[in-house]
Amino acid sequence: MSGQENISTLTLYKNLLIRLRNLILCPASEWEKIESEDKKLNNILSEFSLPLIAVATLATFLDYIINYQGFAVELALKQSLATFTSL
Repeated sequence: MSGQENISTLTLYKNLLIRLRNLILCPASEWEKIESEDKKLNNILSEFSLPLIAVATLATFLDYIINYQGFAVELALKQSLATFTSL
C-alpha cells in the first residue's frame, strides 16, 4: 500500500465533479488528461466509478422518497438496489 495517497471523501467527490464537468464542457482536453494519467484499475474504480455509482443510487433513493405519494421506503430501497446492481 505504500505509494498510495489517502484522500478525504470530500476531496474525492470534488475531484469527481470537476472531472464530470470537464468531460461535458471540454471533452477533448479532459480525455487527453485522462490518457496521460498513470492509474491502475483499482484506483479508477475507487476514485471515479464507485463514487459515481453511489451518487446515482442515492439520487434514485431520493427520487422515490420525494416524488411518490406516501413514504414508500421499501419501494425506494428496491429501486436504489436495482440501480446499484445495474451499474
